[in-house]
Amino acid sequence: MNRLLFILIVWLTAAANLASAALPAPVSKALRQAGIPEKDVGVIVQDVTSPKPVLAHRAESPMNPASTMKLVTTYAALELMGPAYVWDTEFYAVGERRDDVLDGDLVIKGYGDPKLTLENLWLALRDLRQRGLREIRGNLVLDRSFFAVKSGDPGGFDNEPLRPYNVTPSALLINFNAIRLQFIPETEKTVKVIADPQPPGLRIDNRLTLGTGACGDWSEKIDAGIERSAGDLILVLAGVYASSCLEKTRHYSVLDQTPYIYGVFRQLWEELGGTLLGSVGEASALPTSAQLLHI
Repeated sequence: MNRLLFILIVWLTAAANLASAALPAPVSKALRQAGIPEKDVGVIVQDVTSPKPVLAHRAESPMNPASTMKLVTTYAALELMGPAYVWDTEFYAVGERRDDVLDGDLVIKGYGDPKLTLENLWLALRDLRQRGLREIRGNLVLDRSFFAVKSGDPGGFDNEPLRPYNVTPSALLINFNAIRLQFIPETEKTVKVIADPQPPGLRIDNRLTLGTGACGDWSEKIDAGIERSAGDLILVLAGVYASSCLEKTRHYSVLDQTPYIYGVFRQLWEELGGTLLGSVGEASALPTSAQLLHI
C-alpha cells in the first residue's frame, strides 16, 4: 500500500495540471499485482484552490466509507467544541475528610476524555496526594452517566476481542483499557514479557519460545488467549518469537472496564503511597454531599 501511494504521488506531481478518469499505468499495475480490481477503487485528487480535479476515477461511485467517516465527526467536533476543547474528568470525595483520611468514597466522574492515559491518570492522582489525601476508607466509585453506550461483543467486528480498537466507548475510559506488553528476547530460547500496567488480579502466562528466522509479521505468530483461575484473569501467550525481532511492543485489552479502572487506580495509588480499603462501585448520579477535589 505504501508503494502504491508513492507511485500515485509521483504521477500526480508530474501531471498536476491534468484531469483524468483513468488511473496512471503504474497504479493500475500495482493494483493488479495486489489483486484489487479497478472497479473497486475510487480516487479523487483535487487542489482545494482549483475547481477541477487532478485525477477522478469512479469518484461518484458509492463506497464503504470506512475510516473516512472520522472526517465527519472530527469536523463536527471542531465546529461545535473548537480546537482548544479539553475533556474534564472530575474527582469527588463523598464522606468525612479528616487530615489525610477520607472516611468515605472517592468518585471519578468521566465526560468522555479519549486521552485519559496512564500518565494523565498518574498526574491526577499525584495532585490528590499533594492535596493531602492518603487513605480512602470507602470505595472507588465510577460515574459513567454522561453518556451511555450499550455493551457488545468486542470480537464481533473482526474476531479480535483483545485488540484495544474494539473496546466499547465509555464516558470514563482509562488508558484505552489496554495493557502494553513488551517482548524482549533473552538467552536460552526464552522471551521476557513485561506488562504495563499490570493491575492486581491479572497474571501473564508466558509460554513463548525464542526462534530464528526473519521477524516478519511477528504479532501473527503469537497466540493470545484468556483463562481464569482462583479469581484471577490469566493472559496466556503462546507461539514463537524470532530473535531477529529484538524488542517489540503490542497492546491488548484483556479486562472489562470496571475491574481495569479499579486495578489501575489501585496500582498507581499505592505506588504514590496511598491506600484504598474498599472495592469498586458504580454511580449514575453524584450525591448532593459530594465535594470536588480535582478536575
